[in-house]
Amino acid sequence: MNAYLIKSILKNTGQSGSQEFTAQKKESYISAIEFLCDKRPSELLYMGCEFEIRMYFKSKIELEYPMLGIILYDSYGTPLLCFNNKNYQGNLVLNPVKEGMLSLTFPSLQLMSGIYSMDIYFANLFSDLDVKRNIFQFQVEPRHFRDTGETLNDKLNKFFIKDLIWKAEVNK
Repeated sequence: MNAYLIKSILKNTGQSGSQEFTAQKKESYISAIEFLCDKRPSELLYMGCEFEIRMYFKSKIELEYPMLGIILYDSYGTPLLCFNNKNYQGNLVLNPVKEGMLSLTFPSLQLMSGIYSMDIYFANLFSDLDVKRNIFQFQVEPRHFRDTGETLNDKLNKFFIKDLIWKAEVNK
């Protein structure tokens, strides 16, 4: 139901992975959100792609500490990960701003294949200004990383780490 209501306020941009927000009763600080896989707008992602979320915002007042927050859920609605620039990076602006774009890039998407969704939060330090719940529902496609032709078991794993270092020391 929530996804249906959100879709009703979205402006169809005609571009996959891009959403703009039209006028609503409640003022929206978030003007558009883009989802990119390997620098291309997309709603279909794959394991290991460079995943970027861009959130465009506009405010009537100056914001001293604009924040982008993301909560990622699995197909059962269980929260898996939570990110915001306050906890990971700190303040991204040097001077107060009224509009701009905040971006979060995952250099290598570490999710297993499956269906996921996310909430987007826009805040000014301690105060949430705008929340888009269940704004992006997406599917992650499987991908082989090694020559074995086998993929990880997605029933046992929700995440994968591509760059693990394996080592064996054996005595003869």
